[in-house]
Amino acid sequence: MTLPRLRHASVVFAVALLVRLVHLHYVAPTPFFELHRSFDESDMYMFDQWSQRIEGGDWLGRRIEHPLNRWQLALAPEERWREWYGHPRAFYKAPFYPYLLAVLRRLFGDPMLPAALLQCLASSLSAALLVRLGDRLFGTPAGFAGGLLFALYGPGVHFDVVLLRGPWIVLVALLATLSFVDLAQAPRLRRALVCGLWTAVALLVNEGFALVPFVGLALLPFWIRPRRVLLATAGAFAGGVALGLLPLVARNLLVGAPPLGLAVTGSVVYAVFNAPGANPWAFEIRPQVLTPLMHEAGGSLFAMALACLRGFESVVALFVFYAEKLSGLVIAFENPDNANFYYAALLDPLLAALPAYGVLFPLAVAGVVVAGRRAQALLPALPFALSLFASILLTTTLSRYRVAFAVYLFPMAGLALATGAAAAARRDWRRVAIVGGCALLTWLCASLVEERLERRARLSALRYRPPEFYLAAEAWARRGQPGRAAAEMLSLARHNHDPRIQAWALLRGAPLLAESGETSQAEEALSLAVRTGRRDPALLMAAGDARRTSLGDAAGARALYQDALDLAPALDLRAQLEDRLRLMEGAGSVK
Repeated sequence: MTLPRLRHASVVFAVALLVRLVHLHYVAPTPFFELHRSFDESDMYMFDQWSQRIEGGDWLGRRIEHPLNRWQLALAPEERWREWYGHPRAFYKAPFYPYLLAVLRRLFGDPMLPAALLQCLASSLSAALLVRLGDRLFGTPAGFAGGLLFALYGPGVHFDVVLLRGPWIVLVALLATLSFVDLAQAPRLRRALVCGLWTAVALLVNEGFALVPFVGLALLPFWIRPRRVLLATAGAFAGGVALGLLPLVARNLLVGAPPLGLAVTGSVVYAVFNAPGANPWAFEIRPQVLTPLMHEAGGSLFAMALACLRGFESVVALFVFYAEKLSGLVIAFENPDNANFYYAALLDPLLAALPAYGVLFPLAVAGVVVAGRRAQALLPALPFALSLFASILLTTTLSRYRVAFAVYLFPMAGLALATGAAAAARRDWRRVAIVGGCALLTWLCASLVEERLERRARLSALRYRPPEFYLAAEAWARRGQPGRAAAEMLSLARHNHDPRIQAWALLRGAPLLAESGETSQAEEALSLAVRTGRRDPALLMAAGDARRTSLGDAAGARALYQDALDLAPALDLRAQLEDRLRLMEGAGSVK
């Protein structure tokens, strides 16, 4: 790498690291940084628990416990899920990340902070690698612009400081892609071997890269013509993959698992996201669809894929379903997958100001138009880009894995920025208009798609979902800071537009305000909760409890209990209300 290019990469690395450390400074003192311990239905929690078992001595994974969430146990008993998952000692997901966390846990205790720091470094290195990749594909200015845009990319910054493997997926994908670029430009047996080794490492980081070896082999004839050389190069690549996977094979043979077993979640994940009637845009459990499929196909991914495909009424229905999924690649909305981007932006004002997917996608489309035939230079990126695309298409395109897939949009976005800047410098306004017009037109079309999806999928209801706010409030309360806990509840009521969620958030915030000495604010929050949820007898009963215990207002509590009874609640709720009224009458007579 020449000195100017090294300077570009160094500047981008420094900017990326600085932005991520600033974000870490904002979120580290908050309960958001504890989601790996408190959010027990998340992958963060699963990775943390898995790393604890490894660090506790089970380094070979002889006592693997595949996680079962509440929604799974509501569909079928534990024994049936164990049967569907297959071999009890097969890895739940690709093993790199939990083993990394286990090492950090052994060295530092709780791995959250050291993992976040390492991931900030990993993503900063990815930004520098994007400078090099863009340079190799489209020239130095495009590489610098694309790398700098990634350094400032808000969703990437967000996922770097949570206990998820996204930064490592991006890093190994870029390292392996650069090895494919080297192989494409100057095929050598040694380069093919290295390319295979990086592919194996990537598989150990993310089981979603299962397509990469096959796509990589399929691309070799585009770069290598003589059959003898082609076969030797393919053999070297396959040998590199095999060599890199030897530790996995050895471990699996030692514990009795399938030799190439990387993950057991395939059929379950496929059914959740690809069954007829599934939500095309978000994780949603529909038991009437999922349960029959699991009983029919069990743990076989192939059988599950066939069962799901047979369930569609027609080819047209199948096409429409996946077309709706693809719309998630167009819109700017960031799905709250495990750790909500929009909640994190409330904690860090910088995050809200950084460019996000709504900026990246239009620039990438403009870059493709500008590239024209030069877009063929992206061919070496196809193995990993295609694998990441397939992963999100077969799960949900609105997910945290879109951040990993989006890394392959940055070279095109960098090309658009560099082309536009160069055209403006030489006053080529026609060229500027082409680049800017393509980006603007794409942004307008994406906005129309998002507006349509908002009506169908109610995306705004997901933007500020309750879990992060509730978990943060509980954490602040445990820390003895009821005022900050109340602030979380009031923030949820302010940002979420669902009246029922608003009412319950205000109701939960009122006692916390009273505990912190803000009696008048507690009274106001409780009154607003009652007005908002006046047709909900359960809420009125809870409001009566809060008025009686937190504000000492027995008469007000009695009135709320009576109002709840007047709404003709279910029998169990009616019995609870009548018990409360009898107890209050008895206490009054004794007094």
